[in-house]
Amino acid sequence: MSTRSKEFSQLAKECEKDLRDLVNLPDNYAVLWTQSGAFLQFTSVPFNIGGSRENTATYVETGHWSMEAAKEARKFINVAPAWKPQQEEYLFTLPETEELNIHKDSKYVYYCDNETVHGVEYHTPIVTEGVPVVCDMTSSYLTKPIDWDRVDVAISSAQKNLGPSGITSLIVNKDLLGRKRDDTPIMCDWETQHNCGGFYNTPNVFALYLCGLTLKHLKKFGLEFYDDLAKQRSKLIYDVFDSSNGFYKNKVNPKHRSRINCQFTLKSKEEDDKFLKAADEAGFLFLYGHDKYGGCRVNMYNAMPLEGAEKLRNFMKQYQDEQERL
Repeated sequence: MSTRSKEFSQLAKECEKDLRDLVNLPDNYAVLWTQSGAFLQFTSVPFNIGGSRENTATYVETGHWSMEAAKEARKFINVAPAWKPQQEEYLFTLPETEELNIHKDSKYVYYCDNETVHGVEYHTPIVTEGVPVVCDMTSSYLTKPIDWDRVDVAISSAQKNLGPSGITSLIVNKDLLGRKRDDTPIMCDWETQHNCGGFYNTPNVFALYLCGLTLKHLKKFGLEFYDDLAKQRSKLIYDVFDSSNGFYKNKVNPKHRSRINCQFTLKSKEEDDKFLKAADEAGFLFLYGHDKYGGCRVNMYNAMPLEGAEKLRNFMKQYQDEQERL
């Protein structure tokens, strides 16, 4: 399909309309479709709204992905940490709004809504006083309604709940367009993307087509449905953890537990590996944790039916019973 054809133009228009309808997006927000995943936006954010290299932005580092974003941003702007957690709490809890230390000259505040690696999630958005908020929503995007009064930039790689990898949904408050640095790389330039109808270079047509199909499906049910589904699925798994007398360990503060990613360990790495092998043989695949942190993890995105979580719950309870009889 030619990207200059009327067919592609219609596809792009329908995708934007369906996305706007689904997330109830106000007219003063621009919808862009970018490439290179969320990592490119780690670079793009400071170039577009951070201003000069001497300026400061506040980053709420609560896990792997927000730390990666802050690491990249430090190449282009001064990064001020938003909180200093106790060592034993780090990666297993989230700061409340009143605990955040937002730099007085901060150009923006950046946080990750759901940290997939560690299984922590903000169930209500953070609140700032007049400072633009940038939120990496990649893993929780389209799993719950979004309060646009509290979000100015939403970054969401498609591969979790929207479509295949290779395309990113980027939503930007139009008031922030035009603030870019003069040396902003063209592929990071939000204003140029917007002025080109959301695409500066040849877009990933097939990925956008699949995103369009997904959006039409999601619209049939609505985000409240998927929010409720995520809560039901995760409760099934967390109930297994909490009733296992420590056989399955989850260190996350219960009020910050992710609805999407349930992270856990057994009593040792050897026991983790033994469980993962048994799960794989039973048909429960990809339950291993992130390469850097290890452990086990249950990932449940929009496509996972409740029955999948029910079957995993039953397997985990059966596995514990069998091991404790040995």
